[in-house]
Amino acid sequence: SDTIRNYLLQPVAGSALRLLQGLGALDSVFDLAENWQAFNVLIEACELSRDQERLASYIDRFRPSDFHLALFDYYRQKGQWDKLLKVWGVDAELRQYLKEHNRRMAGVHCLEGAAEDWQPAVDFLQDAAKQEKDNLALKMASLSLAKLALLGKQSAAPVPTDQIKNIDKELTIAEAQRKYWPEKVVQDPQRLILDLCDCRAEAEKHHHLERFEWALDVNTNRDATEEDRQRCLLKIWKAAWDVEKQEWATLDDLIREGNPDPEMNRRIRNSLFCSLADSAAGEEARLSLQTFDELTHQPQLAPKCRMRLLQAVRDVLPQGRHGCAAMC
Repeated sequence: SDTIRNYLLQPVAGSALRLLQGLGALDSVFDLAENWQAFNVLIEACELSRDQERLASYIDRFRPSDFHLALFDYYRQKGQWDKLLKVWGVDAELRQYLKEHNRRMAGVHCLEGAAEDWQPAVDFLQDAAKQEKDNLALKMASLSLAKLALLGKQSAAPVPTDQIKNIDKELTIAEAQRKYWPEKVVQDPQRLILDLCDCRAEAEKHHHLERFEWALDVNTNRDATEEDRQRCLLKIWKAAWDVEKQEWATLDDLIREGNPDPEMNRRIRNSLFCSLADSAAGEEARLSLQTFDELTHQPQLAPKCRMRLLQAVRDVLPQGRHGCAAMC
């Protein structure tokens, strides 16, 4: 009897149970495991025989002995979260278990419940997104589900718009990383901005502008003081101009070599965009607000990204033609 008991209380390999099933001895295994409350054996045998009714009966029968916790552990250790979410009759215990072991799944569990569970779902999912450092896709999935829960809650009661906006901000930052480095671990927004501004690997100019556009979006949506955000905007501007300056120099050489019209070359090299950029990117750059507004009415500034970059400069300029402000 002791030998059987010790055997049953050890994790039983599936192959051993399959052998017993093949010999028609699985019912005997159930009887012995029930007698000794060898929960792991009961769970494995139920899974092997696909007997969900028997499994559900054990949840109720052995509830005082925490059979449900053994079942939760079994599914978690095997990564079978879908089965874990389908365990019925112990909702409160399951929610607490998921809260401790997988807050994203706790949020999903709440979503599958009643309407009043939507706010707990939002809380669990946002916590899961905040804690996720290794998998960008899981972070984005948690944020998307949190937004879905808020929208569901909104159908029944008003939801502060800031809650949805905050999730949208986090999704924008995550999307900026997914665009270029989907396989990387989740990056800090400031680190992400630096990487986006490093365009040495990009050959096409329009790709440069796209990356700076994303850098601007990340800076706008990240959690930071206005002063810190403004400093970062100027860094993005300077990084953008380093790229633009190289492009203008290349264009200058091409026109000098192949275009017979010297006026075109002069207009490009002396464009107000070039003058403005040189002023704003210099170590001692100073510029007045009135002069800035005059300079920005140029066709070279049409692309949206350029105007957003220039706005970063404008926001820190003083009033008047002769006022000045340090740009770095």
